[in-house]
Amino acid sequence: MATYLDIPGILEMGELSVYGASVLGAGIGFLWYNTYPAQVFIGDVGHFSLGGGLGMMAVLTKNELLSLVLGGVSSSKC
Repeated sequence: MATYLDIPGILEMGELSVYGASVLGAGIGFLWYNTYPAQVFIGDVGHFSLGGGLGMMAVLTKNELLSLVLGGVSSSKC
């Protein structure tokens, strides 16, 4: 899959792609029900676990600098 996407692959991280896909699916499902009028709200437990999971993925894939850049862009929009 990594060669198809032209990104460097990490052999031992097969489960990480499954985790990333599940986080993406949960995020899309949350956004579906969070459109106007919002029926579902994310709380402290949700956003802390989402942030921790994304931070864990950044560390495991050795993309900490990219995570800082993306975090800075997203926090400036709030």
